[in-house]
Amino acid sequence: MEPASPMVRLTTVAGTFPARVLAARLGSAGVRSELHGAGGGPYPLPGVVDVLVPADQLLRAREILLADAVDALFSPPRPMGRAAVLADQRELRSGRRRRRLRRRARRREGR
Repeated sequence: MEPASPMVRLTTVAGTFPARVLAARLGSAGVRSELHGAGGGPYPLPGVVDVLVPADQLLRAREILLADAVDALFSPPRPMGRAAVLADQRELRSGRRRRRLRRRARRREGR
């Protein structure tokens, strides 16, 4: 059995939730990871968390982070915040209104 590679810091993130998401992303690509800092309980706590990976997998982990960053740059922007919620509500209302007007028109035609 080969000795385990020492763990080295890949990055530091703010909070346990983003750290767990990053650890899951690395794990899906076959890269082991450990999280150190800001408590290890079930609740996402504020604070910095170090993401550690084996030294022999550090290059692969950096490639994954870089690929994700590039994908985020070229993906279309998603509307966020209250403006997006209001736009979704307007679209929903306009769809309901169109359906209601179609039903009225069908009733007038005798369908």
